[in-house]
Amino acid sequence: MQNAWQQNIPLSRQVQYFNDTRAKMVAAVGSAAAVDALLARSMFLISVGNNDLTGFAYAEPLLKRSSAQQQSDAAAFLAYLISNYSATITVRTAPSDDHA
Repeated sequence: MQNAWQQNIPLSRQVQYFNDTRAKMVAAVGSAAAVDALLARSMFLISVGNNDLTGFAYAEPLLKRSSAQQQSDAAAFLAYLISNYSATITVRTAPSDDHA
């Protein structure tokens, strides 16, 4: 049985779910441009790493390492998370609204 902090959906799968939902929206509306215009004006909350950080924080003291090694491990772990997220998440800017 998994602990609650071990149950997660990988970021790559979450991105795939978003892409699948966008495709369904395009199929329903019939216009990718209309869906993209709506999404460009939407706000998205991306909350990542909570399970990862909780698991790391729980496991680290059990390894009985020195304070310096724990800090090094934490820095390496955070760099890994940032690298993984950077590889998965891209930023697209919305077209400008020129109402002149």
